Order: sequence, then C-alpha cells, then structure tokens
Amino acid sequence: MPTISITKPPLIHAIDLGTSTPKLSGTIDITSFISLTSFFCNDNAVVNFTDANPTVKTGLRFLSLNQNTLASFPDTSDYTGLGYLFISNNAAALGAIPSNLPNGIVQLILSNSGLSGEIPYGNLPSIPGVAQFSVANNPLLTGSVLNSDFTKNLNGLTLSNCSFTGSIPSLRWGTFSQRLARFDANGNSLSAIEDPFVIYATPTTVPVSNDLSLKEFRIHNNNIPKADILRALQAFYVAFVVDNKPGVTAGMIRMDSQTPNAGIIDSDTLPDYTSITVLSATQALAAKGFTNIIL
Repeated sequence: MPTISITKPPLIHAIDLGTSTPKLSGTIDITSFISLTSFFCNDNAVVNFTDANPTVKTGLRFLSLNQNTLASFPDTSDYTGLGYLFISNNAAALGAIPSNLPNGIVQLILSNSGLSGEIPYGNLPSIPGVAQFSVANNPLLTGSVLNSDFTKNLNGLTLSNCSFTGSIPSLRWGTFSQRLARFDANGNSLSAIEDPFVIYATPTTVPVSNDLSLKEFRIHNNNIPKADILRALQAFYVAFVVDNKPGVTAGMIRMDSQTPNAGIIDSDTLPDYTSITVLSATQALAAKGFTNIIL
C-alpha cells in the first residue's frame, strides 16, 4: 500500500482528516509536521502510522486513530507532551500495549482494538496523571486486574469483556478522598474481591468538589462468590449511609449474573451489619442516588 504524505504547510498545529472519500489507506506519515498539537485520523482504513522525526513534536497533545485497520500499536514513546491517545474500534490487531508510553497521558482509550497479552506493569502504573483508562472488548487481553497503586488520579477504569482473572483490587484510590468514579470489569473471569474492599467517605477536611464518588461499579458476568458481593455492597453502605458520603446522580451498582449464580436475595444480611438486610441497604443507597442496583 502507498505511503500517504500530507501536503499541508509543516507549521500547521492541528490536522483532522475526518472520514475521507474514498477512505484513506496504507501508511499515514506526519514526519514533516513539526508543530502539531493535535492529529485526528478517524474512521478510515489506515494500516500504519509513522513519524521519522518524533522528538521535535513535544507539543503534540492529542493523537486519535480510532476506527482504522492498524497493523500494530503506534510508537508514541517520543511524544513527551502527549496527553490523549485514542485507538479504539480498530479492525485489525494492535497486539501488546507498549511499556514505554509517555508519562503525561491523561486519557488512554484502547477499546475493541485486538489487544493481547497483559497490561504492562513496568510503566503504566507509574503514569501519574491518568484519569481515564479503557481496554474494553479486548478478549485476548489477559492477566490480573490492575491494583490500587495504578494511579491516585484515576477516575475511570474500564476493563469489561476481556479475559482478566484473579481478584478485583481494594479500591483505595487516593488517601483522603475517592477519586475513582467509574469501575467496569464486567464480562471477565474474575473470582474474588480483595478484602478489605474500601470506598472512602469524604473527610470534613476535604472539599466535596475534590471527591468524585464511586458512582458506577459494574462487575457482573464474572465468577465472584456471594460473600464477596455482600462485602462490596457493605462497603457502599458504610461509605454512603453510615459515614454519610455525599450522594451521587444516577449511580449504578451491578454485580449480578455470576457463574455460579451468587444467589443474592433481599433477606441476606451484610457481613458486619447483621441487622441490615440487602433490601434495606439497597433502599438506603437508592436514597443516596444509586437508582440502578442489580444483584
């Protein structure tokens, strides 16, 4: 396939190729564009992405290659200013996630792109500013779920419909407030929830605006036992009801369809609150904004 050399002036700062007619294919080469801050090439048929002079692109902040047919994960290691990397809905197979991604990434969205192997522990957990991380719908992605040291700034972690095994980690993101707002690990082969499972209440010394609240927690369609699910529900109850954590809007807790079926019923009691049933706990959480609780 031919290499596509874009002929716009090299000092241009932003390129958005959009959906071309006919669709772009072959190799996209951005070597000559030394001042780029954002490059978008979505919904085409690009197979390769290349840059022979990446070290000059310290200002490149956004790189989006969604909905293409990339043959491999693009090398972004020299884009030191990169904050947003989107490579979702790739029709081919990206393979392994590289361990040398720039450490300034804020959003890393890699859903449905033929990822394989394990999430690298050598680099990803040390990226200090990651806020959203998604590898959803990559069934060849294996290994353990990231632990709670992944990043203290993380507020959205989506691991659904992969092949992760082992335990869901204790959700202790942040020491003084809860930064994680969304955790979705449904449709894997997870078999436990680590103990203790903690959802922080907001201390009076921390402004409510700094506490995102874990408002979406989805771990359905795994292999998690009933006792662990009851502990997780208890953690929500303690944080939001007993410790009066600020409420949420349209919150969701979904822990149903376990294999074997966990069999949660309304009369089950929470482990350390023996007078509190599942029904009363879910009703109290509904009053705090969790309008969709499925057990």
